[in-house]
Amino acid sequence: MRIIVMEYPPCLEINPDGPANGTVIWLHGLGADGNDFVPIIPELRLPGTTSTAWTCCRR
Repeated sequence: MRIIVMEYPPCLEINPDGPANGTVIWLHGLGADGNDFVPIIPELRLPGTTSTAWTCCRR
């Protein structure tokens, strides 16, 4: 039996100052890393009262 162990780059986590009332986990596997998603976050135009935690990973 052959076991393949995959190693992934670390995820980028962006947390609000206070408690989060929502979480987005963004996974991508086509050569992007978590930093590629950061400029997209403001484009989602989430309400200003939303405290969202973000985890952006490449898998």
